[in-house]
Amino acid sequence: MRKEARGMNVIRGVGYIRVSTAEQATRGLSLDAQEAEIRAYAKAHGIELFNIYVDAGITARKRLDRREAFGQMMKDVDSGLIDEIIVMRLDRWFRNIYDYHKMMNEHLIPHGVNWSAVKEDYDTKTTNGRLMINLRLAIAEQECDTDGDRIRDIHDNQIANGIWIGGCAPPGYRIENKRLSIDPDMQPAVSYFFERLLSCGSVRRAMLDMNERHNLHFEYGQAIRMARSTTYCGVRRENYNYCPTYISQDEHAQIMAALEHNVRVRSADNARIHIFSGLLVCSCCGRRLAANTVRKKSVTWTAYRCHRAFGDHVCDNRHLVDERKVEAWLLDYLENGLSDYIVSASVADAQPVVVDNTAAIRERQERVKELFINGFIDLQEYKRRAAELEAKIQVPEKQQPRSMEKLKSLLERGVRAIYNDLSRGERQEFWRSIIREIPVNNGAVSGDPIFL
Repeated sequence: MRKEARGMNVIRGVGYIRVSTAEQATRGLSLDAQEAEIRAYAKAHGIELFNIYVDAGITARKRLDRREAFGQMMKDVDSGLIDEIIVMRLDRWFRNIYDYHKMMNEHLIPHGVNWSAVKEDYDTKTTNGRLMINLRLAIAEQECDTDGDRIRDIHDNQIANGIWIGGCAPPGYRIENKRLSIDPDMQPAVSYFFERLLSCGSVRRAMLDMNERHNLHFEYGQAIRMARSTTYCGVRRENYNYCPTYISQDEHAQIMAALEHNVRVRSADNARIHIFSGLLVCSCCGRRLAANTVRKKSVTWTAYRCHRAFGDHVCDNRHLVDERKVEAWLLDYLENGLSDYIVSASVADAQPVVVDNTAAIRERQERVKELFINGFIDLQEYKRRAAELEAKIQVPEKQQPRSMEKLKSLLERGVRAIYNDLSRGERQEFWRSIIREIPVNNGAVSGDPIFL
């Protein structure tokens, strides 16, 4: 079964050890125990063991690219450094058939590398031996899936009963009797964070304002997780009354829509507010443009660019968009074209999206049913026709008419009279409160803005 290593009588072997934390505690499969067994096996079989690769705290169902030691071992196999791999048992490195055969076909077989299990005996050269390996892997995979299903069922039941199944409570909450309740010490800060986020639409701005007002040190990663979490609107999976809330479900939907505007800012001056960050969209590739602070001599301004053009080099829109030019263009548009937009948008909102054809489809389904009852078509044909008709049903969506009050107010009060007195932060909030996106190309606005 083993081979001689390139004309020498030395078999270059390595060990592979994997253990999850739970297994290490409950099944006696500690790293030290596995290493001792592997070294004893190598000595008894004349294998020169020159390395042991260890993946600690990793379950067997983790993707292979998440196992660092395993990945390094495969690189050494491909480099011709290994003749044999020793594991404690087959399930120490695989618990599914696909990953095992992928590893064999891509690495071990092409380089003539064997493997052995200390506690199990397998023959990879015979049909029955390979069948036994597949059976053991299939059983191990089924056990993992069954354990996963059982754990999910337990978690679903706990969530349905409002029990917190995470570790530490999210910011703004505390754990009482295994359930989340409002943390009075953090409640003012978290409430202010969501208030600012709903107002300005910027996670970073809301985080900085919260940190400054409440003397906190939240990082952007924490803030973005808070913004995305449904826990703060009381929802966890199918339980819509999971815990006390900070925001409503409608407000959470508004935040998720605003997160589309939160894009990476490339700026040496992280304190600078970029007025159109997240609003400018490349007309070529559809990517939202990233903001950059440009400095030349004593002049500083903001410009935007498409990362797919400058970073990935897969877009032709390689022009910087000057924030000042976009600002001037939009103000002119609001003064000269806003009234026409309000009229056209109001007319479009009044038109039905689709015509409800449910009644007509149900009538046709009844005729198909009569054909089946009278024996003109069999059951399979009846099901096929009924399903095809069901797929053709069109029900008008309940489309909420766009609110034009803000835009009408701008017309009445005069845009520039309002705008000129705003700070940069207020200007950012102003545009985000009325515009969803602005198409740009070749350094300029390339079409009408899309209003909220």
